[in-house]
Amino acid sequence: MARCTTQRERRRGGIGLAALIALPVVLLAFVVGLSSRQYRDIHTRMQAEADASALAGVHILAGDELLRGRLQSGMNNYALYTLLQSGRLEVLKYAEQNPVFLNFSVPEWNTTTPTSGDIQYGSYDRTLATPFSPVPILDGMGVPSTNLHTINALKVYMRRSHDLNNAVPIPRMPIVGKGTVDASTVATAMLDGDLQGFRPLFADRPMRLVPVALDYATVAAATADDYAFNGNTNTFSMGGDNLPEIEVNLTTATMVVPTTAVSLNVGYTTAPNIAQQIVNGTYAAQLTGAPFNGAFILQDAGGLPAKLKMAVPGQEFFSVGDGGTLEAALGTLAMSPYTPRIFPLYEGVDGMGQPIIISFIAARVIAVATTTDGMGDIDSIKLTLQPTLVSDPNAVTNTAFRGHVGVPNLTIAKLRLVP
Repeated sequence: MARCTTQRERRRGGIGLAALIALPVVLLAFVVGLSSRQYRDIHTRMQAEADASALAGVHILAGDELLRGRLQSGMNNYALYTLLQSGRLEVLKYAEQNPVFLNFSVPEWNTTTPTSGDIQYGSYDRTLATPFSPVPILDGMGVPSTNLHTINALKVYMRRSHDLNNAVPIPRMPIVGKGTVDASTVATAMLDGDLQGFRPLFADRPMRLVPVALDYATVAAATADDYAFNGNTNTFSMGGDNLPEIEVNLTTATMVVPTTAVSLNVGYTTAPNIAQQIVNGTYAAQLTGAPFNGAFILQDAGGLPAKLKMAVPGQEFFSVGDGGTLEAALGTLAMSPYTPRIFPLYEGVDGMGQPIIISFIAARVIAVATTTDGMGDIDSIKLTLQPTLVSDPNAVTNTAFRGHVGVPNLTIAKLRLVP
């Protein structure tokens, strides 16, 4: 007897057929979704690889050699070429230390046609529509270019491809199994010198800011070159190195030597506390009160030439009896020249006797010398310093103040990733 197919059975069979038809679509969507997630993971990891390499490669430029080039307008191009080679090796090292799925990129530079290479040193100006301008490392004669001192940025491409035999493997691919894919990322890092001031990033880590301000005009006029810093031994020796020495004097009110350095009240007012701050650096807690309110950031004062400024409480002269305390603290800095410090620069005092801070300088302390009065008390402290170039994570930069006195700053920069 023939069996009658019910409407319910027909409906069940129809659903099964629809599911069969939909199954490949669902599986394909699953594969596409998983693949997309893997592609994003690959890109994220390679971007981190590029970021780390670019930051490391440009950070190595912050030091005496680049400052020397800036002050000499490129007269040390051979030394700068050697420095850039060291930066290139840093890029390669970080690329190798950050593999993505068992392999890594091998970026390389082109010294004469930089845009053809993966490692591109150049000049970066955040005010321009096209901010990055590659700088050829060598000229047409194979000689280091004379404008290497203009470099403040590094662009790094990380490439993984079949053509380079280092394509990225794609693990755990359903249906199609394992495969490989081409991938590339790019990162640009710069030393940003448009310095406005400092804001501490960490409550428990001091900034290298010293509460002793140096006279701006004295610093700007410095020309003596009698000392050279040796980065291998971290010591100074006699003999010029094309970085000028700066000599300034903290004095008592009775001293006839002009006062060209003053102590500042950055959270402290007594000589023992200020001396401790000279040695240890400036903590965030010491900037909580006025006029800082959490940061040592200068404000636009206008004028011609345009300046930034902040009036900071301080002592134009130190008190008799405090000289030994201050001299001992500053002498500690001279014993560790491998640690550059940051000094505010001032231009006179306001009506309340407060030093007017207009800029900053990074420098090493070479020597501290004193003179005494007839009673045996110290009445002047002479500091001999040498500028250097540092990158500082606490630095606050602002392109709006480009062209103000001391902006961009030749000795202090913020290391940052840029578009």
